[in-house]
Amino acid sequence: MHVYSRLPLGDAEIQYLVDKEIPSMHMLVQLADGPQVRLHCVHPMPPARRRMMNRKIAMRSWCW
Repeated sequence: MHVYSRLPLGDAEIQYLVDKEIPSMHMLVQLADGPQVRLHCVHPMPPARRRMMNRKIAMRSWCW
């Protein structure tokens, strides 16, 4: 995941909120008129991976 900005970015950090392999980025953006806003860039889990996880969960519940 990449973030490109014409505005200054600061206080950036990467966390793994969705999955241990899917990064989420969090940072401050300095707006042109002065205030700062916090930006959260979160990538959702890909649909194929979600379907696979749902199958695993279904198999576990069926086996128990």
